[in-house]
Amino acid sequence: MTMRIEFAGVREWDAALDRLVVGKFQACRTGADRAALLVASETKKTLTTSSHRPGTPTPSRPGEPPSLITGTLRRSMKTVPAVAISESAWKSQVGPTAIYSRIQELGGDTGWSVLPPRPYLAPTLERLVADGTLWAVFRSGWEVF
Repeated sequence: MTMRIEFAGVREWDAALDRLVVGKFQACRTGADRAALLVASETKKTLTTSSHRPGTPTPSRPGEPPSLITGTLRRSMKTVPAVAISESAWKSQVGPTAIYSRIQELGGDTGWSVLPPRPYLAPTLERLVADGTLWAVFRSGWEVF
């Protein structure tokens, strides 16, 4: 007795799985890019909580975000589009490029004075993670999928 089994649609099945994998990677990339843009946007908002004119004392207290003076720090917030770091992970970058951005965030010795920390990026990111907004924006990348 001879038995014969035929499978129809195997090529179509393989093609569908390939499209699924490509779509998954694209959805993750889109989500990572959207998350980075959100962090940059929200950090810019954080950097506008207080302001003062150049040459006048800062109204922000140590531990609060730095006060807006010229807007350079706020304008320096940049994002780098997502790049694949493995077969299943994407990385987007976001951060300030102003030369003094790190010492504002962390505090430290400038060589002529010691500045207290005035964090703005870490608290913004922590808030977006804690309230679920960052995850929701990342997930929104899957809507196009």
